[in-house]
Amino acid sequence: MITSKVIYLGELRTEMTHLQSGTVIFTDAPKDNHGKVKLFANRFSSFGIRFVYD
Repeated sequence: MITSKVIYLGELRTEMTHLQSGTVIFTDAPKDNHGKVKLFANRFSSFGIRFVYD
């Protein structure tokens, strides 16, 4: 079952939408991966989010 949609926005930034609730999270790559780190960095997830990439 698909629960979320992730769109790569470029410059190591993504937009993730939880389909059931409509909640949107923007993420940046962490600094050690040359990300901007201005938004939530998914490597430090403490929300129980599981990232699956196709």
